[in-house]
Amino acid sequence: MGASILVHWPGATEEEEEGHPGFFNDDKAWAGWLANVMDDDEAIAVLKRLGLTDLLSHTTDGLDPDEIRWTTPDALELAAQVLKCLVEESSPEVQPLLRVYATDANGIDSLPQEFARDLGDVAEIARYARAAGAATVTLGYYW
Repeated sequence: MGASILVHWPGATEEEEEGHPGFFNDDKAWAGWLANVMDDDEAIAVLKRLGLTDLLSHTTDGLDPDEIRWTTPDALELAAQVLKCLVEESSPEVQPLLRVYATDANGIDSLPQEFARDLGDVAEIARYARAAGAATVTLGYYW
């Protein structure tokens, strides 16, 4: 099953939301991680402990507007960069996050390499949104 990731911010046009840089690994792995990580208490605890909950910003079809998790482009970029570094350093702390990512990973490259690449793509999307004038952002995942 395919998936799409779109960046959203108040006042964004459809072209802006769809015109962001894409995921090298395709959108499915990151969309799967977003969907699955929120149901994994251990992974959530790791993100909280590391101060990286901005990576949980999301929306999807059928989500009540009050349930959308928003963040700033700066916070999203920083969280993605910090976690990317921890993954690249093989920090044992991030193993629960890699375990969740493995569920929908492409399996072409090593799991840490694919996850780190997606985190780099998230940081790039945050920079794109900031350059377009976004003050708050969220990533939407759609199946």
